[in-house]
Amino acid sequence: MTDAAREDRRVEYEALRAEILYSDQACMVITGALLSGSLTLLTLALDNGRQGLAGWLSPVWLIGYLYITEKRFVIETVAAYMRDALEPLEGGFGWETWLARHRREREHFRRFYPYYLESAITLVAMLAVPSFIYWRDGLRFSRSDTGLVVSLALVPVIAIVQWHNVRAYSRRIPPSANRRRS
Repeated sequence: MTDAAREDRRVEYEALRAEILYSDQACMVITGALLSGSLTLLTLALDNGRQGLAGWLSPVWLIGYLYITEKRFVIETVAAYMRDALEPLEGGFGWETWLARHRREREHFRRFYPYYLESAITLVAMLAVPSFIYWRDGLRFSRSDTGLVVSLALVPVIAIVQWHNVRAYSRRIPPSANRRRS
């Protein structure tokens, strides 16, 4: 392999590592923004006595979750490409291969992959929104409360999407990691 080809491969590897870092940071920023935005909107809804306003958090959480899912898919895809296509060809590039090989040795740590945590936070938020509105409405259901109706309608949507995505994500993790989690 020529020096120019080695340099090109190094630049590609570094760019892909940067993409993984960027995507992971984007997931953390989105989750933080959703949480802080939700608390702000809930505070405004409580102060104004318009708890139905909180129901519009559900579509925002659904969109945020779908974006997080896309970013986690990018991370998994880039890592697999690096491990399978780049690392075997050039010495010195071995982080993804090393990580996959040594996951078994780190079994004494109980890990929760970020995607599972993000999914759990989203589901809790999606269930909490209609529960909050229902509680603030004096435990009465009103079909005219569009915020409550929207948030209730999106609960099964997020549940189905998450069930499918978490199952697919579980299958993408190497078998040694799956055995450890069970």
